[in-house]
Amino acid sequence: MNKYFSFLGKANRSEFWAINLIVIFGGWIALIGFLIFAGIFAVMSEIIGGMMVLSVFLAWLIGTIWLILAVGVRRCRDADISVFWVVPLLIPVLFIIMTIVLGVLPTVDKNFIPNEKT
Repeated sequence: MNKYFSFLGKANRSEFWAINLIVIFGGWIALIGFLIFAGIFAVMSEIIGGMMVLSVFLAWLIGTIWLILAVGVRRCRDADISVFWVVPLLIPVLFIIMTIVLGVLPTVDKNFIPNEKT
């Protein structure tokens, strides 16, 4: 599990897509869960329920952003591009575009020499 939240190393395309699809679909499930959770606690107590839901939501949001940035940085290293290309992943509309771009970039092997004759 520590591998997924780490900014060190490289992530191939399959790992990048797996993490992003889990985050995207898991995000919808979590959003529905938060709304149900908020509704239950709003009936019990507005202030305590709101604070609990907000704290759980913020913890989930920070973990999700960390996970997306970590796998994005590792994917940039694997594709041999600047790690600053993960910054657009923080902007909602550009997230979709950059996810597709980072997901289709090929892996660059630094040891491969294309015109070398053996």
